[in-house]
Amino acid sequence: MQADSPISLPQVVLIQNQEMLDLALAIRHQVFVVEQKVDPTEEYDSFDPLEVHSAHCAHFLAQVGEKAVGTARLRKTETGVKLERFAVLLEARKSGAGRALIRACLEHLPPGTHLVYLHAQEHALGFYEKAGFRSVGERFFEAGIPHFKMQLEIERD
Repeated sequence: MQADSPISLPQVVLIQNQEMLDLALAIRHQVFVVEQKVDPTEEYDSFDPLEVHSAHCAHFLAQVGEKAVGTARLRKTETGVKLERFAVLLEARKSGAGRALIRACLEHLPPGTHLVYLHAQEHALGFYEKAGFRSVGERFFEAGIPHFKMQLEIERD
């Protein structure tokens, strides 16, 4: 009898080239446009091209083995750093890819960051709460999907 193959834990890398970005955009397309029926014009924005990454935002890619399974983006705003565009392929949910993406985002916060926030889909509130985020404000809709603003205060010396 063959031994089971070792379980691959998700690894997260900072997206640094167009090939990696294309994988991330394909994941977002599958999760948001295909599964959740979000209009593509609402999903893609001016922060997606690689040219704006270093100045305004950073994209991350989660991989299990050689397969890209998730993505996320962080973006500096006037009020803090916004984590956004979290997407994990259906077959990789519950694999730890989402937690690994949050961890990578928090490890790459710009110096001086004191507030991190995101717009969580209502069904994912518990996931983000486990990562330390707290809901603030009332439910609202983005792309026809109920969301809550959540934030995490960062204590730094």
